[in-house]
Amino acid sequence: MSQTLLFVGGYAPSTDAGIRVFDATDPLADPIELARATGVENPSYLALHPTEPLLYAVSEVSTHDASGAGALVAYRIDMATAELEEVGRVSSLGAGPCHVSIDATASVLYCANYGGGSVSAHALDRDGSIGAVVASHPHVGSGPTGRQEAPHAHCMRPAPDGSVHAVDLGTDEVIRYAPGPSGTGETLARTSTLTTTPGAGPRHLAFHPSGTTAVLVCELDNTVMLLKVDPATGGLDPLEVHSTRAPDAAGDTIAAAVAIDAAGRFAYVSNRGDDTIAAFRFDPAGTSMAACGHLPSGGRTPRTLALHPSGRALLVANQDSDNLVLFELDDGADLPRQRLVSAHRLTSPTCLVLREVPT
Repeated sequence: MSQTLLFVGGYAPSTDAGIRVFDATDPLADPIELARATGVENPSYLALHPTEPLLYAVSEVSTHDASGAGALVAYRIDMATAELEEVGRVSSLGAGPCHVSIDATASVLYCANYGGGSVSAHALDRDGSIGAVVASHPHVGSGPTGRQEAPHAHCMRPAPDGSVHAVDLGTDEVIRYAPGPSGTGETLARTSTLTTTPGAGPRHLAFHPSGTTAVLVCELDNTVMLLKVDPATGGLDPLEVHSTRAPDAAGDTIAAAVAIDAAGRFAYVSNRGDDTIAAFRFDPAGTSMAACGHLPSGGRTPRTLALHPSGRALLVANQDSDNLVLFELDDGADLPRQRLVSAHRLTSPTCLVLREVPT
């Protein structure tokens, strides 16, 4: 027997419950609320430790310390009650941290600082607590649009080969960092850079389960890029570019997040403005993708989406309508169908992470 826990983060003052925990064991039923956590301002992105009962959150602010940085916060999860206990808080080393992730060995916590235009890496101790800073890199450059006046790191995505890719909306770049020799003081070295079309505004990256390709969502030009992973260098090379906009979309729309199902069959991308989810089907090898269509997100401003561990549901968090919407996945259909809108009113939800745990 197992239980599926759903953790929801969002924009909220520290006095509000910025993080909420639900029992989402039934993929097609309204999740049951179990716990709430206050005390952190704008926990807009979350990551779960792969083996320990630990949750990490950003505090997307510029007021954590005198340097104008945000914070990274660690919580221990009580597996009996799902209550969260804060066990550590450190500087993110840059303003407005918006993304956090963990490497495959659970030894490094990565952070992207949107406002500060930088990335950082922090050692994780054996107990999962946040340890020493092992790397911090400011990005340099700008892009042609008003949103790109400076670097804006938006994602730090670990790769299957042990490297990590930093996605920068402001500079139109995806920068690959590789671990360096231990003891040199430089634990992340910049090895290669993918440059997108000027003004594309790359935002989020996800790897296909095969490890041979990746999907990059570009926010500003509403495109999704399928990228090939170079087996020799680990670098990324473009294969295809597709629009995320619905053919009948009117007005301004910007893309947000991407989720790829565990079987590597589909990728789903959220669009804010026309408030849709775009679906794409991969070929069997994951080396090509085709648009399947669009469906309404069930709310306003779909910020993030996540796939249920059962493979039976897609969950979408709509930031500006404060709601969570569940979509049923059918093996025989290209598009999910809306199952229900949760009765829970959330506070500007921006991140969903799920974990299946034994009971």
